[in-house]
Amino acid sequence: MPLFCPYRVQVAAVVGLIVVASTIGIINPLLIQVVFNKALFVPGGPNLQLLVILVAIMAVVPIVNGAIAILQTYETTRVGQLVMRDLRDRLCSHLQTLPLAFFAGTKTGEIQSRLANDVGGNSAAAEGPIWRSASFGGGFILLDYAGRDAAALA
Repeated sequence: MPLFCPYRVQVAAVVGLIVVASTIGIINPLLIQVVFNKALFVPGGPNLQLLVILVAIMAVVPIVNGAIAILQTYETTRVGQLVMRDLRDRLCSHLQTLPLAFFAGTKTGEIQSRLANDVGGNSAAAEGPIWRSASFGGGFILLDYAGRDAAALA
């Protein structure tokens, strides 16, 4: 995707955020296993101190994950908008090179409609499915890495 080349660092940051969010997403299922095996059902009765610590961590994890998701959405939108700006700049530069005969022979409404639809369609493609697919796929890769037990808990 040559349009994203100038924004490699930002794209890498978004991918990093996706990996971090996916990794954090499997923490709670793993902690549930620890709660049952190490804090609740242990010889001598429940370990309440460990249980409180684990529950506190489990309460903080979604908050951290939500903050990362907000940052990820912000960066994704920002990169998408920068790419769209570049596309619009290229489009305007190209339009300025066209001969006057092109504009005289083409209806104004057709040109405007075509420009709005083409740029708008690219905007949706630049900002949406690529990032959602990467996030979704990243979660499955991490679950597979964590093992079947973690995948079943998630």
